Amino acid sequence: MGLWETVSGLPVEIANALLNTFKNTAMAFIQPQLDVAKALITYNINPNDFSTQWLAIVGVISAFYPYCS
Repeated sequence: MGLWETVSGLPVEIANALLNTFKNTAMAFIQPQLDVAKALITYNINPNDFSTQWLAIVGVISAFYPYCS
């Protein structure tokens, strides 16, 4: 490969490097979320573990209920 091919291929290599960096950054951000989604779909989760969060949600909704009628 000569000098001209090396120089003319430089913009393509720079673009590929930037795209690979963006892809790796996006995957590093998304991978933990995908792992949580996979865990929620594949594991048998105990619904009683969410009872305190459910009570908090019901409490907030109930607090606004008299104002809606």
